[in-house]
Amino acid sequence: MKTVQYILKRLEELGVEHFFGHIGKYNLNIINEIESNPAIQWINCTNVQNSVFASDGYARIKGFGAFVTSYGSQELNTLSAITGSMEENIPIICISGIQNSVKCDDNSIEIFKKIVPSYALLTKDNAKLEIDRVLKTFVKERKPVYIAVPENLTDYELADRDITYDWLSDDNVLEETVSNIIEKIKSSAKPSVLCGSLIKRFSSIVEYKEFVEKSAIPVLSLRSGINITNADLPAYLGLYTSENEYIKLTDLCIVIGALQKELNEIQNIKNQIIISGNYTVVDGKKYEIKMSELLNSLTKTIEFRRFEYNKTINELKPFKSSSEKISAESLCSRIQEYIIGNDIIISDSIIMQKCFENLKLPSSTNVESYNDNNGWATPAGFGANIAKQNARVIIITDSDSHIVSGMELGTIIKNGLKPIIIVIKKLLSEFDLPDVNFTKFARVFNGDIWSTQVETSEDFDKALKVTQIMNKMCYIEVCMECQDKIIQEKSFNETFVTETKDEKITNINLDKISLTSPISGNKYETTVHKVYDTTEEI
Repeated sequence: MKTVQYILKRLEELGVEHFFGHIGKYNLNIINEIESNPAIQWINCTNVQNSVFASDGYARIKGFGAFVTSYGSQELNTLSAITGSMEENIPIICISGIQNSVKCDDNSIEIFKKIVPSYALLTKDNAKLEIDRVLKTFVKERKPVYIAVPENLTDYELADRDITYDWLSDDNVLEETVSNIIEKIKSSAKPSVLCGSLIKRFSSIVEYKEFVEKSAIPVLSLRSGINITNADLPAYLGLYTSENEYIKLTDLCIVIGALQKELNEIQNIKNQIIISGNYTVVDGKKYEIKMSELLNSLTKTIEFRRFEYNKTINELKPFKSSSEKISAESLCSRIQEYIIGNDIIISDSIIMQKCFENLKLPSSTNVESYNDNNGWATPAGFGANIAKQNARVIIITDSDSHIVSGMELGTIIKNGLKPIIIVIKKLLSEFDLPDVNFTKFARVFNGDIWSTQVETSEDFDKALKVTQIMNKMCYIEVCMECQDKIIQEKSFNETFVTETKDEKITNINLDKISLTSPISGNKYETTVHKVYDTTEEI
C-alpha cells in the first residue's frame, strides 16, 4: 500500500471521510490519492486558513478532522488557525506535501514542532513507524498533529498490517484512582462538579451524564461545557462564576473535561480533582487513565447522597415582536425560541457567547462557541455541516469575523449545503471596517440561496419563520447597534435576563432515570413547524 494511501486508510478508520484543503505546489499527489479513493472526499476551500477552520468544525462533530496543505508559505498560513484548535483541544491532522530536499531542522517544520504535540517528517526508513506514532498521539491527546510527506514518498510501498491506535487504562491504576476519588467524595460535605468541553472531545458524554445523575452532586458548567449537562437536572446550578454561593463553600471540586485555559481560571478553588481526557489528578498525583472508563467505574461504585443548595436560574425574557430596532435582548430571546433538538450551533459572536450562558436549549443541541480566532465560524460551520449533512446547522457570526472568511459561502453552496447563517452587523462597531451590505454579498454567489436584511425584531421574527419553509441555504443580515456593554457580566444580566431564585433544594434520587446517547442519530427533517403566508423578501 502506498504511503499516502496508508495515511488515508488509517484516518478513514477513525471516521474521517472528508479532507479539506487548498491546492498547492507540493500536495497534488496527496490530493490525487484522495480523489481516486471512492470511500473519501476532497473538499477544496477558498484558502488554507479556512481549510483548517473547516476541519476544526468537522472534528467537533465527527471526532477527528484532516486538512491538506503544501510546503512553504501555504502551510505557514495555517498556523494561527491551528493554534486555535490547540487551545480548544480539537483533533485535526495537518498533512503537508513537501519538497524532497526538506530536512527535519527546516524552519517551517521547526515551527510546527513547537506548536503541536506530535509531528513527523517521513522518510523511506521511518514512514510506517512515524505515521503510527503520530496517529497514536492524535487519538490519545485529541490535539492537532502534523505529518510532512515528501513528493518522492507518495508512492512508496508500506506494509498494511492491522493496527489500533486506541488504548485502555491499566486495571490496577483505574481501581486505585476510583478508590481515592470515592473516599474523597464520601468525606466531603459540599462536593461540586465543573464540566467542560473535553467531555465531548473524548466521547464521554453518556458516561458523564450517568455519573452526575447517579451521584446527584451539584454541577456547574464551564464556558466550554455549555449544554453538556441537561439544564433540567435538579442539581444543575448553571454557569460557573467565582461568585456562585455553592462554589464559595465547596470543599471538593471535581473538574471534568476543562480546557487548560479554564484550569488556569479556577486555580483559586481549593481541593480539586482534575479529570481530563487521558489522565486524572488526585492530591497532586497524576494517573494515566481514560475519562470514559473512570466515569463509568465511578458511576458503578458511588452511592447516592442528598445535598442542600440554593438554585439560581437565569432565564431570558420572553421574545416580544416589535417595530423597534433589534437589540441583543430580542435577538437572543428569539434565537432561543428558534432552536430545536439535534440542531448544531456554530458561533463566534461575542453577543451570543454571553447569551449562551442563559439560553435553555434542548439537551440534544450541540453548541460549539469560540470567538478567539477571527473568521472561525463560517468555515467551521461549513465543516460541521459536511460532517453531519442531515442536521440543521445554524451559523451565528459577527460581521467583523464574517468579513474575513465569507468567501467560503461559495464553497457551502457548491457542496449543496443548506445552513442558516445569521450575520450580526453592529452599526456602531468600534472597529474601523468598510460598510458592507452582506445580503448583496451573499447573492454574489451563484446557487440556491435566500437572503434578507433585518433591522427590527419583527422582521427578524419573520425571517426566522421563512427559514422553516425554505429548502435552501438561508442568510440573514441582522443590523443592530453595537452592544458592547453586554460583554460585561452585570450589564448583560441587568439588560435582558430575568433572574429567579428558588428556595433551598434537596435533591431527589435519580437512579431510575434511563439514559440515551446524546448522539441520537435522528435525522433532521425539513418540515414546516408552522405555515406562514409570506414571501421570500421581507
